[in-house]
Amino acid sequence: MRAAAISVAASLGILACKYAAYLITGSVAILSDTVESVVNVVAANVALTSLLVAVQPPDATHQYGHGKAEYISSATEGALIFIAGAWILTTAIQRLLNPVPLRSLDAGLIVLAAATVANYLTARLLMRVSRDAHSIALEADARHLQADVLTSVAVFVGVALAGLTGRALHCPGGRCAASAGRRAYFGGGLRGCCAGSSHGVPTV
Repeated sequence: MRAAAISVAASLGILACKYAAYLITGSVAILSDTVESVVNVVAANVALTSLLVAVQPPDATHQYGHGKAEYISSATEGALIFIAGAWILTTAIQRLLNPVPLRSLDAGLIVLAAATVANYLTARLLMRVSRDAHSIALEADARHLQADVLTSVAVFVGVALAGLTGRALHCPGGRCAASAGRRAYFGGGLRGCCAGSSHGVPTV
């Protein structure tokens, strides 16, 4: 339960950092990463709620307890990932067609890097606790954050390349690929969880 509460707090802090990085740079790739952090906040709260329900004792309508609430949490996170991925792909394509200049990349990338490190540490904590507690909800949340770390790294590299080379396609194109990869990664993890239930100017 404590790990889930930490996840909620960390997700809120990471969301604030990524949004700040977007405001600093104007990068749609970072904005897309920020949207995924909104999903992280929702998912962390869903995971915490499911754990609160799962620990309730059996009652007249749930004679075997409420443990299946964790599987609902896992499925919810998977659905949120796919919705966010679709929005990201659409936004990236629009920016490819209508690019705008980036600004203050150094400061924005520093903030993004800090948020990514925090995400990585939170994911490691959740994965370790999920294995110790055999918690599907925490495992889904951990996999979600692991995928978010990978895509944040892709965003960082894409934005940095756009700034260094002045080529517009690095950022939105890289973000499209990262979004597709993220959905594939998390989809595999989600299937595992469900099996357990049966678990020019730089622009962007």
